[in-house]
Amino acid sequence: MAISVLPQGAVSVLPNAIAFTITSIDNVYEIVYDLDAAIYSISCVSSTNANVSFIDAAGDVITEQTTVSGTISANVATATKKLRVYINTGSNVVVTITKVAAPVSGTAISGTLDTVTSTGTYTTTSTSGYAYVVVVGGGGATGGRANTTNYNGATGGSGGVASGLVKLTGNISVTIGSAGASDNTTALAPNGVFGGNGGATTFGTVTANGGNGGYVNDTPGNGGTPGGAAGAWGSNNGNASTVATFRWVTSGTTGSGAGINAGTAGGSGIGTGGTVNTAASGYGSSGGGRAYNSSADKSGRPGVVYVLRF
Repeated sequence: MAISVLPQGAVSVLPNAIAFTITSIDNVYEIVYDLDAAIYSISCVSSTNANVSFIDAAGDVITEQTTVSGTISANVATATKKLRVYINTGSNVVVTITKVAAPVSGTAISGTLDTVTSTGTYTTTSTSGYAYVVVVGGGGATGGRANTTNYNGATGGSGGVASGLVKLTGNISVTIGSAGASDNTTALAPNGVFGGNGGATTFGTVTANGGNGGYVNDTPGNGGTPGGAAGAWGSNNGNASTVATFRWVTSGTTGSGAGINAGTAGGSGIGTGGTVNTAASGYGSSGGGRAYNSSADKSGRPGVVYVLRF
């Protein structure tokens, strides 16, 4: 195999494109031609794979791409002085390289993050007039039962997690979801009581619902919508919220408490569920498992709103 340099006349210049013929699989072909930094589409017949290297003035390869089913895209970051091309099968294969777009580099948005923990009216504006928001509902509480048999309290679900781009009008209504309340007395109903449900959190039109309270044994509470984590019972660990949110606002999760016989609670960063020995913390999490006849407070945690204004 050898490298063959195609003469300039072998290259067809089309509007925003060049085309050339690769005659054989037995050679690597070098095409000397100036191309701007841009995004290009490489195409040939679908039965052939064409490998194209874009090479700069110093002789370094900028990027190398191989067509799949006759096409591939190449993001060429700097100006190209020549191309190096070979094919895996066929003969007299026409390879076309078309400029489809100029490269654009983005700049990370910087802004101010506000953490809103009280119901009221949000009046702050921003340079752009918009904000990315993450809204977390209140966490549910653990249930319980008062009797002499081993019916322990299942944990509640964590609050839901919602996100959205919001136009800041200067007067946006905010409701912070309340924490699900726990019955922290030993005078529980013989057949059990549900832990209190968490409340919904809203920021304008963005809403995350609260988690439901747990009951006893195998009846944990459901997570709030969207994406809240279900509660746990027995030897099960707590769960973390799974909804995708704006990670540039907050990358954390909230979660449900661990069952009475497990030690790991769900969620971190936004909220962490409770365990048999520790209370829930942060925002939107639920209380940990509770032994029957226990007076331990296994309440959930209230919701929160994160506002990144830019």
